[in-house]
Amino acid sequence: MGKTSRNFIIKTIGGPVGVIDGPTDCSAMRTGRECEIEARPDTRAEPTADPRYVWAVDSAAVQAMRCPLDHADFTTAPGRLVCRSGHSFDIAKQGYVNVTVAGEKSANLRSDDLAMVTARQRFLATGAFDPILHAVASRMPQATSEQASQLFVELGAGTAAYLAAALETAPSAHGIAVDLSVPATIRAARSHPRATALVSDSWAPLPIADGVADAVIVAFAPRNLAEIARILRPGGRLVLASAKPAHIHQLREEFELLGIATKNTDRVSVPAEQVGMAVTEVNELEFVMTLQPPQVADLILMGPNAWHVDREELRAQVMLTATPRDVTAAVGLWVLERR
Repeated sequence: MGKTSRNFIIKTIGGPVGVIDGPTDCSAMRTGRECEIEARPDTRAEPTADPRYVWAVDSAAVQAMRCPLDHADFTTAPGRLVCRSGHSFDIAKQGYVNVTVAGEKSANLRSDDLAMVTARQRFLATGAFDPILHAVASRMPQATSEQASQLFVELGAGTAAYLAAALETAPSAHGIAVDLSVPATIRAARSHPRATALVSDSWAPLPIADGVADAVIVAFAPRNLAEIARILRPGGRLVLASAKPAHIHQLREEFELLGIATKNTDRVSVPAEQVGMAVTEVNELEFVMTLQPPQVADLILMGPNAWHVDREELRAQVMLTATPRDVTAAVGLWVLERR
């Protein structure tokens, strides 16, 4: 990205918020490398309340969130979240909050782009994965008589379809969706009225307080068990949904797609025990989907295969066969409890 003349808001640890004036190199700003800047106090007018922010500032979710810079509590201000140390994170006009920390290295080298997110949204809208959504949602813990509300968190949430399904089963629950993809998080912010969407790396320390989550959902996404254990309350539940070797095997054979590593209970239970969690259920869900060619293309291109194929060529290849395809969905389901 070239040099542009813009104002940039900087947020310093323990210091004031300022505005940077003049030409700056945007890439250097993001990485913190050799930026000669002059900061001045932020004299901008306080933003007025905007009803669009209702999607992002669910009060129960904000109470459970913590500043990624110093783990301080958040409070809401018009158009942004502010921690007690003064660090401020804007609420985007699309309804999400980006709480990534500049210069923080991510284990997730790539996040879903707009085309992948759009393909996933189209595919999920067909109902083909509804049995998986139902299986995950049905494993959410029930609120006890002592609980005024619950908190569900989905990590690697994408469009937060699984979180939204879970919230529908629990009228008193609130949700936080976490994903590194901005296009996905924009959609997650509108997935459910009680969902709050955060742009954040699930492999980094989560911007969520210790022991506040009643349930964490990880569906077809990497899992950081240490951080999950930290945010779960004692007795809280982790629900995992992961592809089994037979998952979409017909498409992997026909189009030479990425393979799926064999999943077994030990690969979940052993590291879980090391962070104070125990496996309480291991199950499998398998069913056949009859998919039209556009659905087949979306199913392939909504996931990691999209980074390894020529997308236009793949879609054209799929469309050569006009008849529907029978495709197996094979998913492993694990439920773990925080001791």
